[in-house]
Amino acid sequence: MIAVAFGLAGCSPLLVSELPPEQTLWLTPPAVTVSNAPVRQERLRVEVSVAPGLDTESVLYLDPHGNLQRHPVLRWPEHPPELLGSLARRTLEDTRRYRAVLDGERTAPAEAELGGEVRELFVVEEPEGAVARLTVAWTWSCVGATTVIPARVYEASEEVDGAAASWARAFQTVFDAALRELAEASETGPC
Repeated sequence: MIAVAFGLAGCSPLLVSELPPEQTLWLTPPAVTVSNAPVRQERLRVEVSVAPGLDTESVLYLDPHGNLQRHPVLRWPEHPPELLGSLARRTLEDTRRYRAVLDGERTAPAEAELGGEVRELFVVEEPEGAVARLTVAWTWSCVGATTVIPARVYEASEEVDGAAASWARAFQTVFDAALRELAEASETGPC
């Protein structure tokens, strides 16, 4: 018993961390207008990829020297492709425009596909202050038609400070803008 207590006491300094606890940035899909158009019969598959270096659960920031750094405590709830894919699927489901909106898994057939490529997903530290930035390009593919929505940069207008809540608000703002535009594009898209 004494040996066990001594062993545990000897390890206790190894279990203490000077870092604050990790915090997860939870995002939600934006509120979108429900389409008045008839529901399309297509099943839409949504798949998102990210540029190399961005596929990490750590929230990233671009320092003044142009280096991507991991935030010491802020994390995404899942890797960015899954996060943005989930948000895009739920946003498009909310429009009630498609018979079904599927994830990127090829387990069920789909007549239409939406591919997204995230090219930037980080906070940029600039002399005027820090801002959240998301750059994403979308490609709609259907039978006989493909439409590319060129890459667009979304930036939060509010400044990001050291508080996790300001980072969450800023990223929610840029994701909302990107996903609302995606929902609007689904009204006139080829699929």
